[in-house]
Amino acid sequence: MRGGPLLLQPARDALPSAGADPLRYNDPMARLPPLAQVPIAGLDPAFEERVRHAPRPEQDRLLAEADLLRVEEDDASSWRALTVYRALAERLAEGGPIHLDRAAWTCREDPARDAIQARIATLALEHPGEDEQVDAGCTLAVCEWLAGDFTGAERRLKELLPRVRGREDRLELQVYYGLASLYSWQRRELESLGLASQQQADNVT
Repeated sequence: MRGGPLLLQPARDALPSAGADPLRYNDPMARLPPLAQVPIAGLDPAFEERVRHAPRPEQDRLLAEADLLRVEEDDASSWRALTVYRALAERLAEGGPIHLDRAAWTCREDPARDAIQARIATLALEHPGEDEQVDAGCTLAVCEWLAGDFTGAERRLKELLPRVRGREDRLELQVYYGLASLYSWQRRELESLGLASQQQADNVT
């Protein structure tokens, strides 16, 4: 489930229902069930709150289950993994290769561009992989833009340009599209057109 660089967080009540009562998954007195058994409709704020306040061993179990689900191809598995990673963003902040991989995957797959995603993207900037760093930087720039920090977003995207120029891949398109969209949003159409022309020229040469 790959979100574009400018997508906002989708409404949770717009997600498809799995036909189960989500309330029984949010009983604060009950142990959290295996993540794969939680219906999509149950991945709501109440469930996320329970995950955040669950004992550490139970959080570890959910993180491990999310790791397994994220390699599946279906959207339901991705949503379950994303819900746990977002709920446990502060656990990801503990660092280490496993947590950095989780943060980088969330940047790539989560369409949300909110404060939680900005936090996770900041963590993913520390990933050793070049692609993961660029993905995180672009995600963070869009979060800054949507939060009203146009100057910060523009500066971050411009810093990414030399790293993606000439790659002719998803990341190059994402950075150029993000910066061009930011210019257009600010009614800087000439700069937006100039950026598009520059990208075409770079890829021709």
